[in-house]
Amino acid sequence: MKTLLSILRYTWVTAWYAIAVTVVLLAVLFSGMRLLLPYAVDYRSEIQSELSHYIGQPVNIDTLDAEWQGLEPSLVLKNVTLLDARGEMAVLQFQKIRLGLDWLASIALRDVVFSGITLVGLDLTLTKFADGHIALQGLADRGGNQDLDALTGWLFSQGELRIEDSDLTWIDQRLTNSPKLQLADVNILLRNEGRQHWLDVSLTLPEYAGESLSLSVEMEGDPLAPAKGRKTRVYVEGKAINFSGLLPELQISGIETGVEHADFQLWMDWRNGEIQKVRGAADLKAITLAGGQGAGRVRHSVDKLAGQINWQRDADGWRFDG
Repeated sequence: MKTLLSILRYTWVTAWYAIAVTVVLLAVLFSGMRLLLPYAVDYRSEIQSELSHYIGQPVNIDTLDAEWQGLEPSLVLKNVTLLDARGEMAVLQFQKIRLGLDWLASIALRDVVFSGITLVGLDLTLTKFADGHIALQGLADRGGNQDLDALTGWLFSQGELRIEDSDLTWIDQRLTNSPKLQLADVNILLRNEGRQHWLDVSLTLPEYAGESLSLSVEMEGDPLAPAKGRKTRVYVEGKAINFSGLLPELQISGIETGVEHADFQLWMDWRNGEIQKVRGAADLKAITLAGGQGAGRVRHSVDKLAGQINWQRDADGWRFDG
């Protein structure tokens, strides 16, 4: 019995000293990092050069600051400008970029690991060309989707990425009558943990297109690999959406379709790249359906259509309950 008590006492004392030493070491580490962090602002030129090399185009950082948020150190890049290949014209600007540093992972991997990246005040333009590839304004366009694939891979490799209080312009050159879609107050949160990915988006639409749109996505699997084995759940909510203004060339099964006011909430499930279920509610107003050519053209109008949606894939195809 005495031997057991002695072992327990020794174990307790050893554990206590181990905890105390760990706490002291962490305190010293935090103190050292807090003292060193302000000196990071002296490396603005080096950070600017590395960022330019990483992107492949000149980048100018107006000011560089450092701050702590809880236990996490952050570098704050203010008034960041992406220049053209000659370094003469500003093509993309950020009010602020905050880089959160995962110091534990950085120490373990002996490399810089960011815990989170926040972009504030971004003014971004995406263009979809006639051949289907998408280009980001300001980055050298080499054709195809290589740049977009590389960007997507980088996005899904980050722990957390935020875009706050930003503007986005979408241009689809394949549509002849579709105006530029200018989105304001864009807020995006992307979180990645291994094979798990979460995306939340909220934005304000231009007056001709409606009020607001929000989107939430939960995905299990590799977003860049073939869809087999991937599971995705999507929630989308629209308020006062004017599809006639947003998608003037919208056709459903060859029928020209217009909806001037739509409120909806939809939940959708995908598996292996195929949609399995759609459920939700919709309230549609000022609906127009048109088809045919010349004298045979027919047009119908519906004042209002509302109801619940339950659309599910089964062994025999699709089952719809409205």
